[in-house]
Parts: sequence; C-alpha cells; structure tokens
Amino acid sequence: MTQTSNELPESPRLSPAARILWLVLILATLYLCYFHNLGALGLVGPDEPRYAWIARDMQETGDYITPRLYGKPWFEKPPLYYWSAALSFKLFGVSETSARFPSAIYALLATLSLAWLALRLYGAETARWLLLLLPTTVGMIGFSHAAATDMPFAATLTIAMVFAAGILGLVEPKGFAIHTPKSSFYTNTRLAGLISLILFGFFLGLAVLAKGPAAIILSGGAVLLSAAFTKRWRDAFRCLHPVAIASFCLTALPWYILCARHGCCQSQTSGAWP
Repeated sequence: MTQTSNELPESPRLSPAARILWLVLILATLYLCYFHNLGALGLVGPDEPRYAWIARDMQETGDYITPRLYGKPWFEKPPLYYWSAALSFKLFGVSETSARFPSAIYALLATLSLAWLALRLYGAETARWLLLLLPTTVGMIGFSHAAATDMPFAATLTIAMVFAAGILGLVEPKGFAIHTPKSSFYTNTRLAGLISLILFGFFLGLAVLAKGPAAIILSGGAVLLSAAFTKRWRDAFRCLHPVAIASFCLTALPWYILCARHGCCQSQTSGAWP
C-alpha cells in the first residue's frame, strides 16, 4: 500500500504489555523530572524571590495589570509568569512549590507539543523516545524547577513554532477523516490551517507576554532561516497572514494598552524590557 502525504510514518507495532511499560516509563519520567521536589529548596538568587513576591502581590491585591515589587511598579518583565504564579498561589496556597508549579506545567506543555510534532513527522517511536529523553535534559529539569520567566517563554515560543511548522507546510494540516467504501480522504484541511494560524498568533502573543519582543525576533529569525535553507520564501509570508496577526494582537496588545491607560509606563521606576 502506498503511503500518502496524510499518513504517518510507520512505526513498529507494540504489544499491549510494551505499551503499558512505555506509558509507565514516560509518566514516571515526566513526574520525576518536572514535578518532583519542586519546593525542596527555598527560592534561590535575586530573581525567584522577586518574581514570586510580585505574583503574590497580584494575588492578594487583585491588580493583575501592574506588576509591583514592594508597592512600586516593576516592569522588568511582562506579566505571564506573574499571572500563572498568582493563579497557582490562589489554588494551592503560597509556597515555593506553588511559585515553581507554573514552570513545571509549561515544561510539560512544551514537551507534549514537541512530541506531537515528532509524531507527525517521524512516527510514534520517535515521539515515545522524545517524551522519555527530553525531560531528562539539564535545561528542562532546571528551568522547570525555577520560579522565573524562562520556561513560560520557552514553552509558549516552542508551541508557537510547532504551529508555524504546519503553516510553513513542514507538517501538512490534517482535517477530519472521511472513509468511504471506495476511498479515504480528508476534508476541512482549510479549517485546520485556519486553526493553526490562530494558535500560532495566540502562543506567539503569550511568548511576548512572557518575555517581551524577543519572541518576535526569535520566531522571525527561525522562519527566515527555514525559508533560506528550503528556498521557499513565499511560504515564510504565510506566518504574516492577517488571521495570525489578528490573533497575536488580540493576545499580546490588551495588557500593553491597559498599562498605557492606567499610566503604568509613565510610573516605571526600574527595570527594562528585554
């Protein structure tokens, strides 16, 4: 049987026992590398206590627009981590574990998105190994255990670039499968492409809310490098589709606009955008 562009690469079939073993190994690895002993150490260095304090202030005051450190506006970083940690404090109480829990969740989301991409490109076996090995890397373990902006930024940017791979045609958007006695084909791939554009803009907007305009520079550089290596310059402009731009603006701009309306930027006392 000839493999079509919509079919996944073939992987060796696993027995039920092997599937259960893989599942247990992957779940254990994800837990041990990302969630185990999140609060074993106190908040380390200047950044973790500072970011946790700002998130705690947001949770206690209910002001989710203006990050404040010791009562004064602090705009060293945008608010995505602060929002995430404030929600964690509200759900689980104020602690080192709660302060670091958002980074662990973002690390998990980044890993799952890359596993999905590996599944689409290389098949189930590659995806399984990615889920098993990526969490064991030093960077993923370290930043998933840090109350900082690094993992939220890396995760949201990673997810955005996974959707960009679909927009660029590296992964063909898959629609809903329709099987008939004579054929098997896919419909609504245009809808799948539209969803990819929306989610690309959304997660890129979140990356900007995590660490500022660096997200635009890094994603744009990656897209241009891909176009340069593949000589598919026209495909690179798909990422500038109006739907993606609208989704990005609706995600990233409201906080900046609210800050301007509240006069936050004029009252900045320290820190700078990266």
